[in-house]
Amino acid sequence: MHIDSYKKIKYIDGHKINLRNVENLKIKNKKFSYINKSKNNLWFVNIGGYDPSSMQEKHEFGLVVASNSKEANKIAKAIWLNGCKKKHKDDIASLEMLISCDHCEQIKKIGDWEIELTPDNNFIEENNYPDWYGYKRIDNL
Repeated sequence: MHIDSYKKIKYIDGHKINLRNVENLKIKNKKFSYINKSKNNLWFVNIGGYDPSSMQEKHEFGLVVASNSKEANKIAKAIWLNGCKKKHKDDIASLEMLISCDHCEQIKKIGDWEIELTPDNNFIEENNYPDWYGYKRIDNL
């Protein structure tokens, strides 16, 4: 198993991405009652499509902010793989809560961390260039 690249994502679709340590909040507040007020979640989407002039399937993946997997898929198809035909979802996952339904995996919590989306009036858009790329084995760490 290996990593080909990574990127720290700070902003997406007009939202700032924050990580909240829920265990620290519990200790600090002696009680924990955080409720995600936003109906939007952070979604990872991997779509495929076909270029009529090529024998291979094309792929594009990234993050979008949406309220559900259907909306996330619709957004991704509208903005990625321009010119491709028969666009389809290859994989989609919400970074909000862990459940399985219709090939959709959602993640609410990673260890003691939760993702919080904060609307950002500056609408900062990041490029999708990696902070690092190469070949890094992770199966023997």
